[in-house]
Amino acid sequence: MPDVPSTALPPHVALRIAVTTGRRTTRSDLVVVGSRGSVHTPLGSPDATISEFPVSRLWPTVRALLPADSVARTAPAVTPTADRVPVDAEEAAVLPALVRHAVTVTVTARPTGTDARSNGPRTRDTLALRTWLLTARDLYSVTAAADGSTTVLRERAGAIAATLQWDVAGALDHLVGTLAATGAA
Repeated sequence: MPDVPSTALPPHVALRIAVTTGRRTTRSDLVVVGSRGSVHTPLGSPDATISEFPVSRLWPTVRALLPADSVARTAPAVTPTADRVPVDAEEAAVLPALVRHAVTVTVTARPTGTDARSNGPRTRDTLALRTWLLTARDLYSVTAAADGSTTVLRERAGAIAATLQWDVAGALDHLVGTLAATGAA
């Protein structure tokens, strides 16, 4: 990640947004360098486009890549911990039939420049991998544990935006810390 046409990128934060609806998955890559970002969408399409945006417009840019559904596109809202309870067995049994969209967001920090065409080593830190399920009315987060178990939690509309902002802020902080530790910042 990302599949970008330039041969080299300076230190950056990259996001991959994958949206699955039925049997179709659309992937888009976003790259944040300083106060600017670029989005390449949809990946693998002959009609793919690359456009730039100010980082202050990160959420509106991502929101446009999500399903046209208010549960997915709601402004940032954190789900209170008390409301984040796993679905019960009955709900888990019917959930697969209710899911309209699955959204996966990966956030990666790359403290060294990358060369998209080289086979040389690339330094990157995948900091977050989030999966969301959307039904007609509800939003669920899906978390896989190292032991192979999966937890599905009902979330408040707006949790995608709030979590994305948290993850990107953490990735930027990680990137600055890594660059400072190496003397590059």
